[in-house]
Amino acid sequence: MEPAKRRRILFLLTTSDWGGVQHFVFAMAKACQRLDLSVMVAAGGDGELGARCTERGIAYAKLETVRRDLSLVHD
Repeated sequence: MEPAKRRRILFLLTTSDWGGVQHFVFAMAKACQRLDLSVMVAAGGDGELGARCTERGIAYAKLETVRRDLSLVHD
């Protein structure tokens, strides 16, 4: 019998400036850690989210190509 594969979760955001979505994703990432799930957060910009993830030991990737918020009208 094969060992169970560890679940992997990626949270992907356009910006890392601290706000409602970033707060929610950070809370979800911490919960995933407690459940021993492999979690990573990726976001654009140099906002507070990256620092908080790093302090907590959550894998974080800065997205260099994301420069602005998404727009339902323009995207």
